[in-house]
Amino acid sequence: MNNMDSMFAKLEAYIKSNFESSSRSRPPKIFYSMRPTPNFTPSLVSIAPGLSQEKINHWIEERTQAPFKEVLFAHIDTKYGGNDAEIYKRAGIDRKLFSKIRTSDNYIPNKTNVIALVLALKLAEDEAETLILAAGYSLSPNRRFDLVIRFCIEYGIYDLMHVNELLYHMGLKTVY
Repeated sequence: MNNMDSMFAKLEAYIKSNFESSSRSRPPKIFYSMRPTPNFTPSLVSIAPGLSQEKINHWIEERTQAPFKEVLFAHIDTKYGGNDAEIYKRAGIDRKLFSKIRTSDNYIPNKTNVIALVLALKLAEDEAETLILAAGYSLSPNRRFDLVIRFCIEYGIYDLMHVNELLYHMGLKTVY
């Protein structure tokens, strides 16, 4: 059994033990309509007595985390001395897209590009999760693609060619 066969076997065991099918997960949440009721204008006092705009702003401020761009470039600066070109080349992202990430304050790349950046930066699990969450995404335990990515991060497999080979082996769409 060669090295890749061994890795395929580990990956299949990992997915089997970590995959949460929708049949095993908790029941879906029910969301009520957010359409406004005619002739009803809620005030902050009627919604939550004792709650002020100041309290709301404070609550939001306490929970706001660093934006994606800030987290990404902090990793690039600390791990690679600010060498952007090395990272975007390793991630398979073109210079234009990377420039857009750098210059646009609110631009968030798609999940695949964020994952490619995580792999290019060779981030540890907690760092990867922080960057992915900063972009507004997550690695879900009920998506096989996400489990393969989590497996690669846990086992230190950061080369996109190897990651894509594992994804392909599982019959999934590759990163690129």
